[in-house]
Amino acid sequence: MLFQAFAKKLFVRPCKGDIQSRAGDTSILYFKMSYYDSLKEDIQKAYWEGKYRESNAEVEWVRLMNDFLSAVTEDMPIQCTLEDYYETVSYYWPK
Repeated sequence: MLFQAFAKKLFVRPCKGDIQSRAGDTSILYFKMSYYDSLKEDIQKAYWEGKYRESNAEVEWVRLMNDFLSAVTEDMPIQCTLEDYYETVSYYWPK
């Protein structure tokens, strides 16, 4: 759902280096703290403004928000290969 939100410019899009994932696995994301804070603000703002309620996927958006807000702080693993999320998906986004 984050990919869709970024593609539709619903939330602030990441730049290179803002989000990392383990190579071949985008189920665990590592955020640069400054970007995490900006994205958190956008996600909460959309909720407070009722934008999720206007969607036919309200439950999924709220679940994404709750998962995002309950994320734990963890250092990026040193011994695994990381991919930049932006470089992996940004060429699919309309300009």
